Amino acid sequence: MNPTPDQQLHLRAFLRTLPSYALNFIAHTLMSILFARWMGVKHYGSFVFAFHAIRIAADFAGMGMRQAAMKFLPKYLKRGESQLFRGFYRTGLFVNTALGLLLGYLAFVVMLPVVEGSHSHFTLQHAWWICPLLGLNIFLSVVLRAKGHSVWASATQGSIRNFLAIIIAYILVHDYVSLNSEVVIIIFAMAIALCIVVQLIVQMIVIPGEMGRHLPMYKFREWASTSFTMWFSSLSESLITIGGIVLLRLLSDEDAVAYYHAAWILASIIMTPGKAVLAVIQPVASREYPDNQRAYKEAVKAGGKLLLYSMAPLCLILLIGGYYFLGWFGHDFNRAYGLLPIVVFARTGHVVALFMSMQLNLSGLEKYVARVSYITSISAILLMIGLISRINAYGMAVSYLAASLSMIVIFDFKIKYIKQNP
Repeated sequence: MNPTPDQQLHLRAFLRTLPSYALNFIAHTLMSILFARWMGVKHYGSFVFAFHAIRIAADFAGMGMRQAAMKFLPKYLKRGESQLFRGFYRTGLFVNTALGLLLGYLAFVVMLPVVEGSHSHFTLQHAWWICPLLGLNIFLSVVLRAKGHSVWASATQGSIRNFLAIIIAYILVHDYVSLNSEVVIIIFAMAIALCIVVQLIVQMIVIPGEMGRHLPMYKFREWASTSFTMWFSSLSESLITIGGIVLLRLLSDEDAVAYYHAAWILASIIMTPGKAVLAVIQPVASREYPDNQRAYKEAVKAGGKLLLYSMAPLCLILLIGGYYFLGWFGHDFNRAYGLLPIVVFARTGHVVALFMSMQLNLSGLEKYVARVSYITSISAILLMIGLISRINAYGMAVSYLAASLSMIVIFDFKIKYIKQNP
């Protein structure tokens, strides 16, 4: 069957957006490989733990403003409601900065007794103040994506940031400076700060001129209601993926984190087309639902096909060549090959669950998605606690896979029920 004009339009948008996400994956993978080779297993595991501990704190600090931005900002732009746009934008900047500082320090204090005296302790000590920077970087990226600038949004949160970190680290290595997890976390902070500057400059260019001539208007109650429900849903995702890595270190050691993360990085290639599809389909679906059901359904259908045709070949490549790819991180990292198939299927399920949750959120079922995601994440965390102590990093991978599959089954049942009972 030939694609419809709308599907062709979505395909072209996907192909325009995909290179940016592919470049992000390349930059992130290259950075991880070089850092692992330069630092070794122990320090690489310490860096991964500290960064993800701060990342989960930044997700808490966002309070759902990043997720709600993709629902509100496209509509404000479409309707010309510049005052509400500016009000939401300012609120997001304040929330991510203020709570980022507070929760970053709180994360350090809470985790200190468990990691005290280890490499992770000293790395985390240098990392907690990065939390507001990371939160701002993510929020500004979402704002750019909401305006339709997916390429800039993706690049400034991914490839530009990671390539900057690689360049700074290479200069130090070239000057015979020994890299450890503490030095690398500071390098990463410098790269994030430079990306925030780039994001602010881009926003000054792409924000329409009339945006600057209106005082902001605030709808705190409406924003808070939506933000909190979407926040719980997104936070549950972070708890399973990012929080799971932190939990793995707290219950095991830096080596387990390093091996698991190497498999996780390679499996992230599955997320590359998935994120590109969501970046293209989500703003379109948000604009068209519920006023234009035909366009909305066309967008969802096109997104589903793009996910299927783009992710399946990547899964096959990883399963066949994974042992060889893991060797790029260092000779010890081949030990992670047993983890790779589990993580690949978990990441694939994660993308599908995200796509389904987008449909339910736009249908006004944010609270349902939040409840399901919250229950699933808590169950997965409890499963991790039980399994990591027995089978180490495999416990983390199995728990992640179980959570992804559970959300797919539950969301699929709800979507079918809505179609049968509109």
